[in-house]
Amino acid sequence: KNAKGDGLPDVRCRSVQGDFMKQPFEPSSFDAAYAIEATCHAPDRVGCYSEIHRVLKPGAIFACYEWCLTDKYDASNPEHVSIKKQIEEGDGLPDIAST
Repeated sequence: KNAKGDGLPDVRCRSVQGDFMKQPFEPSSFDAAYAIEATCHAPDRVGCYSEIHRVLKPGAIFACYEWCLTDKYDASNPEHVSIKKQIEEGDGLPDIAST
């Protein structure tokens, strides 16, 4: 549906290619954001999440789905190690972060 006449701009969504460690947006630009299996590829997760926080408006919502290991992961369990390795190889991860 075309939104002409409702007072909103014609373009409501656009795709921007960039570095999520140095996002090309002004501070407090977004009402919400999400990431799906993306931030696990950041060289520095704290820096990545700090940058996400920078571009979100105060009170904005951020939703994220990410691979991580819980305290139930047992590095001495061959099955756990195998599953972890398969996920890392399948998703191109150097290592899965722990919670």
